[in-house]
Amino acid sequence: RAHGACSLEAVEDPDDVAELKELIEKHQTYTASSVAQNILDNWDQCLPKFVQVMPTDYKRALDELKAAAAAEAAGESVIIRAPTTAPG
Repeated sequence: RAHGACSLEAVEDPDDVAELKELIEKHQTYTASSVAQNILDNWDQCLPKFVQVMPTDYKRALDELKAAAAAEAAGESVIIRAPTTAPG
C-alpha cells in the first residue's frame, strides 16, 4: 500500500525477515522484554503483523538496481537512468 511518499509492505524478503528477527532477539537479550519474547515465541503468527516502511523513490531505485543486476548476470547491457524530476 502506498501512503504518500512511502509504501507499507509485508516483511517477506528472507534477508529482511532475518534482520527483523535478529533485531527483536537483540532487544529481548538487552532488555529482557516480555513483549519481544512473546513475539519470538510466536514468530510465525507475529511476522505477518509487521510492515516495512519504504520511501517510494528508494524502493524504485532498489528495484531498478535489482533488475540491472539480473540483466547483467544474464549478459545483457545495462543502463540506469537518473530520475527526471526533482524530489519534493
